[in-house]
Amino acid sequence: MYGVRTDQYLDGDQIRFFQRFQTCKPEGGWEYYGLMDGIKILCHESILFKGVGIFASSKTDSPEPFTLTYRYQLIDQYGDEIYQSELIEEEVQYQSNDINELHFFKYIFKTFPKGIKVEKGQTFCYQQQTSMAKTFYSDSGREYESIQNQDMGIFNLKNYEVGQSYCTISCGVIPGFLYQFY
Repeated sequence: MYGVRTDQYLDGDQIRFFQRFQTCKPEGGWEYYGLMDGIKILCHESILFKGVGIFASSKTDSPEPFTLTYRYQLIDQYGDEIYQSELIEEEVQYQSNDINELHFFKYIFKTFPKGIKVEKGQTFCYQQQTSMAKTFYSDSGREYESIQNQDMGIFNLKNYEVGQSYCTISCGVIPGFLYQFY
């Protein structure tokens, strides 16, 4: 599954967060209607993909447990599929103090606590949905390159087009992702 379950690839680097949005919107909230949000990430360095940012519920002030459903795909530099996961479900609990000023919190995958190995030059395609009825969302993703992330220029984000799911870099409910160099 390309998930790392040992410390073999960890070199002591800190876990880092790549932020995708600068603002968020609560009005109306994002409703999935059964569709997954997704993003393609072209990696210019080898990383361990550790987790994601998740927008909080926009319906309630007190966090409630929910289910995160996700899947991923690895594509090589020639556009050929290396691996595609099955749907993965994880139960998530978070507290009010986990949520930042942009109404999201950072979540490390339970299934892959050491991360998912992505080699330099590969594209990591990620899709997710939550069981929350409505969440905050953003439409400020086109400016992701202007956000002062810790590591500038090592990722290129692209629209995600798979089947009937079409997600753009400009909007969505994935405010960023956690990664670590190896």
